[in-house]
Amino acid sequence: MYKWKKNYQGNRHFQAQDTKSNFRLPQVFQCLPNARTELRDSSFSIFSRSYFVTSSVDSQPIGKINISSEKLDEVNEILRKLQPIADVNYESMENSLFKMNFLEKRTITMDQKMDFFHEKLEQKSDIDYELFLENNKRYEDPLFMKMYEKRKNLPSFQKRNQIVKMIQENQVVLISGETGCGKTTQVPQFLLDDYVSSYKGSACKIICTQPRRISAVSVAERVARERGEVLGISVGYQIRLERVLPRKYGSILFVTNGIVIRLMESDPSLNNISHLIIDEIHERDIHSDFLLTLVKQVITRRKDLKVILMSATLNEKRFKEYFDGCTHVEIKGFSHPVEEYYLEDVLERLNFTFAPSMARTDSIERNTMIFRHNVVPYVQDLRAENSYSEKVCRELLKPHSEEINLDLIHQLTMHICRNEGPGAILIFVTGYDDINRLFNLFYELPEEEYMIIALHSEIPMEDQKFVFEPSPSGVRKIILATNIAETSITIDDVVYVIDSGWAKIKVFDPKTNTENLQPRFISKANAIQRKGRAGRLMAGKCFHLYTRARFEAFYEYQRPEILRCRLESMMLQMKFLQLGKVKVFFNKMLDKPDAKIVEAACHLLNELGALDEEEALTPLGYYLAKLPIAPQLGKMLLLGVIFSCLEPILNIAVSLDYKSPFNLTLKSNSRIPQLDPKMAEFAENVKSDHLLLHKALHLYQTFDKATRSVFCKEYNINKTVMKMLKKMKVEFMENLFALELVTTTDLKHKDLNINSKNVELIKSIVCGGLYPNIMLACTLSGQPKTFFKTLNDTKVVLHKKSILSYDRFFTCPLLVFYIKMKTKMDMVFDATVCSPFPVIFFGTNLRTTKAMNEHCLVVNHKLRFSCDKNASSIVEQLRERLQHYITYRLTHPASMKSDVEDKFLKIVVDLLASRGS
Repeated sequence: MYKWKKNYQGNRHFQAQDTKSNFRLPQVFQCLPNARTELRDSSFSIFSRSYFVTSSVDSQPIGKINISSEKLDEVNEILRKLQPIADVNYESMENSLFKMNFLEKRTITMDQKMDFFHEKLEQKSDIDYELFLENNKRYEDPLFMKMYEKRKNLPSFQKRNQIVKMIQENQVVLISGETGCGKTTQVPQFLLDDYVSSYKGSACKIICTQPRRISAVSVAERVARERGEVLGISVGYQIRLERVLPRKYGSILFVTNGIVIRLMESDPSLNNISHLIIDEIHERDIHSDFLLTLVKQVITRRKDLKVILMSATLNEKRFKEYFDGCTHVEIKGFSHPVEEYYLEDVLERLNFTFAPSMARTDSIERNTMIFRHNVVPYVQDLRAENSYSEKVCRELLKPHSEEINLDLIHQLTMHICRNEGPGAILIFVTGYDDINRLFNLFYELPEEEYMIIALHSEIPMEDQKFVFEPSPSGVRKIILATNIAETSITIDDVVYVIDSGWAKIKVFDPKTNTENLQPRFISKANAIQRKGRAGRLMAGKCFHLYTRARFEAFYEYQRPEILRCRLESMMLQMKFLQLGKVKVFFNKMLDKPDAKIVEAACHLLNELGALDEEEALTPLGYYLAKLPIAPQLGKMLLLGVIFSCLEPILNIAVSLDYKSPFNLTLKSNSRIPQLDPKMAEFAENVKSDHLLLHKALHLYQTFDKATRSVFCKEYNINKTVMKMLKKMKVEFMENLFALELVTTTDLKHKDLNINSKNVELIKSIVCGGLYPNIMLACTLSGQPKTFFKTLNDTKVVLHKKSILSYDRFFTCPLLVFYIKMKTKMDMVFDATVCSPFPVIFFGTNLRTTKAMNEHCLVVNHKLRFSCDKNASSIVEQLRERLQHYITYRLTHPASMKSDVEDKFLKIVVDLLASRGS
């Protein structure tokens, strides 16, 4: 949470005083030498040709690979000394921790594990008595009693006995309650207090899931306060990278859904839990749907496990059918009345005129059709009834009146500030860009009168907590938020809500292998939740920036995430939990995903080498499932360990997994797009977005605290993102150490970074991890302009945030990327120019062809590299050996390398470090 004016000036364009800073980057950054550095071994070379692509990416060879005869002899000698490649036999592998755990994941199903493990919570009379006395003593505390009296006024408290009785008598209970009824904070306490007062406290261990990190933390803190405690006694929380655990017995733990799924890897029956509460199930995020499916299997064996499903707005019939007609308890909400206003009312108040718009925010056919068939007739009726002024009706008939309009939001906010009573204003927009632009509109407001705060999922937890603090007397709090503020977050002083009617939704298209992140209209359930944020302490007002007709056309509920997102990470978790064939498991879910999305996920995991032909985990897949990171980034990380360049690869991986620390700006006074001069200075000689991420993190951690602040301000780097990336690096080093892949948690240890200054090798490892995300820089004959195509011939554009988007020529036409999104067109946000060898060594379907008396190595049926016959044969053998070597290193993580292996690896490193220049 930010008070932006104070903490985020560095994200704006540099002020005059910033440009006068004396801070300069170190003159020599040894990890990233000049791009003109000579090849490590001139025996290898790749000669880039002029490249022309007219229709498909495989029309002609991309380049020629030459290996000297002396080097071929040396490679042949090494290959002869290596042991013959044997078929992988996991059973005959020498005994190790890896073997034990890996074979378990291949042979023992989740159902079998649930039969094996019978450890359960043990009731202990001495602990029961201690908890009983402790609970009684609370009632002598005046602060606790004050909170207790407030709790009694909540609607959920009126149904306390009914809720407890229902849960005692039924295994699965569905609780729906309107916003403000207190179900999230009270139900866990009802259960704990019932057990403690019945001398059964030691047998009570409650886990309550929340869809978001901030929800888990804020609810835990609120419940602890209500119990007159600090966190860590009977109440705690656990989210990724942060936790305050409660005692083992008689406790409530608030977590994100993913934490429970990870817990089930070691405890599939949840034997150490007495109650599992899954909150906000109406949101239908991928983790909650996955968890619901797992829980449905668990309760068939654990009849004593109590499962409570909770939500403010839900499709009751759907969930009751899924859980075989489970019991339902409804809690009527309590809040002060909230007046609702729609777009027509807002325009009447403000006399606002929509400026001409060049393009719709969302051009989906359904939205256009609804506008014509629902909104237009509605407005015509308003005109006929003379309900609103003629000007309002004219404005409503403009199609772009339904777009997100930040000027309208700004004017409405200022209208509320001038004409309405005190109270915080909560504004719902779609994302970080909207928040930043709104902040610019509010920037001139005096600090002594206004507190501007942002609420966004990527803002660090310690900063987000500011949103819950009341503003000083006479200061108006304005909260700029995404849909993160819809559920499980109670901001008591919010009186006014401005609902833009939009949220950003990510949709995966398996045909183009592209994620589409665009604003979409919310659902009726979302609108009700947003309205419910107002009126907690007094009568409130909600301003919907869409017409009543558009609201009636909203879907009842948002489309479940499982139907519109990538599935690779989830499928790896499924295989790790040994849940059987993926299609069979998906058929058990509340909504099963599209078969094409499932097929695309299986295909990618096969190409990565994470799953074999039988859909079983490979050794690589085992590690990828254990690492809390996307599979491609996990593979990159493992290759960084094997090739001893861990620090730069880890820096790149965490940045891609979380968020780039850069806030880039462009010069707006030039007809030709140019990189901001400060960014150009920072990016000098790097020529890779991925290496730039490493450079930023590496430098940041070499500076002291004072210098870091200057460094971040000077080069427009987000310091709070840097802090999160540092935490993630510590977490991953601990994970790698626990898996015995490294012998120390010291990321900078010399043995882990022997090749960390080899820039071309680092690029190759990035390529090896991110494959098959390859694109080619292409030109048409006679035209100087460069364009890009992916392996499936999709034309893409480099986003302006990529430093390579300003280059016009590339030493090699091969580029590797991670993030591809469809906005108005297919956009690639990050890229690195790579050489052919990582594609040849880590790509799929390598074969040799001969055309026009020239041998070619072909990867993925698309990428062709000319090569003489002897060299092509050697390269094929090296690739096969490398795949075997990587498998061996993963299956024998603690074993020492032999001298022959060292020489073999050096040859591979030399090849991977070769590049065209």
